[in-house]
Amino acid sequence: GEGNIDVDPLLTPGGHLRSGSPCINAGTNSGAPIIDIDGESRPQGEGVDIGCDEFMDIDADGLPDWWESKYFLGPNVAHPNSDPDEDGLTNLQEYECYGSHPVVAPIHVNPSTGPFQTVQEGLDAAGDGDTVLVASGTYAGPGNYDLDYSGKSVIVRSMSGSASAIIDCANLGRAINRQGDGIFAVLEGFTVMRGNADIGGGIRTANSRFMFKNCVLRDNTATGKAGGIYSDLSSPMFSNLTIQNNSAPPNEPNAGVISFSKIYLRGDLILEAGRLDVYSSWFDGPGCISIDQGALLRVMNDPCVPDTGPTAADPTVIRTDVNGLGDIEIDAGQQLIVEGDAIVNLSGSSECNPDPNTGGHITVEGSLVVRGNATLMNSDVDVKLLDVEGANDIQYNNITLLEASTGFGGEFFAGGTATIRCNTIVSEGDRYLDLDPDPYVLERPTIINNQITVLIKEGISGSQGTLLELRAADYD
Repeated sequence: GEGNIDVDPLLTPGGHLRSGSPCINAGTNSGAPIIDIDGESRPQGEGVDIGCDEFMDIDADGLPDWWESKYFLGPNVAHPNSDPDEDGLTNLQEYECYGSHPVVAPIHVNPSTGPFQTVQEGLDAAGDGDTVLVASGTYAGPGNYDLDYSGKSVIVRSMSGSASAIIDCANLGRAINRQGDGIFAVLEGFTVMRGNADIGGGIRTANSRFMFKNCVLRDNTATGKAGGIYSDLSSPMFSNLTIQNNSAPPNEPNAGVISFSKIYLRGDLILEAGRLDVYSSWFDGPGCISIDQGALLRVMNDPCVPDTGPTAADPTVIRTDVNGLGDIEIDAGQQLIVEGDAIVNLSGSSECNPDPNTGGHITVEGSLVVRGNATLMNSDVDVKLLDVEGANDIQYNNITLLEASTGFGGEFFAGGTATIRCNTIVSEGDRYLDLDPDPYVLERPTIINNQITVLIKEGISGSQGTLLELRAADYD
C-alpha cells in the first residue's frame, strides 16, 4: 500500500540503513521523531527515512557519519576499502555485512602457534563485535563442537575457506546449537561434518540470528530429523551455504528443516543432496535457491500445526530465484507463494524451451500461487491448484492439472496482466481451465502459443466431462 515498500530495505545486521536503501527519504515527516537511534537529527535530505535510522553520509562513501565518528573519530576519516584491523574485511564489509568492530585486532586460533588452540577458546576470548580468525586444519575434540557464542555478537571466520578448515564433530554433538538470544553472529568458511544430534545434526538455531557464509554441511546425522540444519523461529542469513550428504531416519528430512523462519539469502542456498523441509517460512534477498538433481525442496506443514482453521500456519513465500535440476513438492493443504521478481526455472538452462526430457519437477498437491512480477519457466508442473496473479510470465512449462479427487481435475486460474505463453497444458477430469477468473476488471491476461489438451473423463455422478473455459464472464 501507499507509504510501504515491498523490496529489500538493505539493512545492516544491527538494523541500520545501508547506502542505496529504498527507505532513504521515503518516510512520512508527520509525527516522525526529531532524532534517530544514533542521536542524529531528522529529517536529512528530501524527507525522513523509513524506520529508526536516518542515513547521513557526508562524504558519500557508504559509511554513515555516526559509524565513522564512533570508530574513527570523524565523519569523513575512514576509507570504505581499507582494513585497518587486518581481519580480512574492509570497513564497508564490517559495517554493511557483519556489524563487527573495524579497528580491533582479530583473535587468532591456530593449534600449532596459538595463542588459542581450539575454536571455543577463541570464542571465550572474544567480545561483542570481535572477529575470530581460524587457521587451516581439522578441528576435532573438546572445544571444537557444541560451540557456545555465549550470547555475544562474534564473527568466526576461517582464513582459507571450507575446503581446508573443517569442524569435525566426531559424532559427539553438533557444531552449533544457538537458541533464544537473538544476537547476530557469524560462522564463515568451514565444512561442518560428523555432527550428531536428535534434531539438526550439524547445526540447530532457534529464536536466533546467524549468518552462515561459504559453509558446507556434510556427513551429519540426526536421530530425529534434519541431519544438516534445523532452523526454527529464526532469522538466519545464508550466503553460499551448501548442504550435501546428511542422514536422518527413513521418511524424515535428511538435509534439514526450516520452520517458521525468515531466511535472507545474501548469497545462495545450495541443496546438493537430500530433502529439505520448509514450514511456513520466507525467503528473500539477492541470492537464489539452487536444487541439484535428485535433491528435493518440500513445502509441508509442521505436524503440530493444523492445515486449516484459525490456527493454521501461514504459507511459505519465496522472493528469490529457484534453479537447478532438482524437485519441489507442495503437500496437500499447503501453499507456496512465488512473488516479487523471483524466477523459478528447474531446467538447468537459461534458454527458453530447453530439452523437455531434462530438468526438475514441481508436484503441487496443495496450491502454487505466482504473483507480482514472478516468472515460472522451463519446468514440469503437476498441480491441483495453480493461481497466477499480477504481471507474471508463465512460459515454456509442461503443466498437468492433477485430479483433485477421482474424476475431478485440477484448477488453473490466471488473471491480472499475466502472460501465459508457449506452455503445454493438459487438463483432465470434471473441472476447467479458468484463464480469466474476474470478468469485471480491465486487466486481462495474455494467452498465446500454448498447446492445450483437455482429456474428457466422466465425473463421479455421470457422463459430464472436462470443461475448458476461455471466458469473459463467469456464468457458473
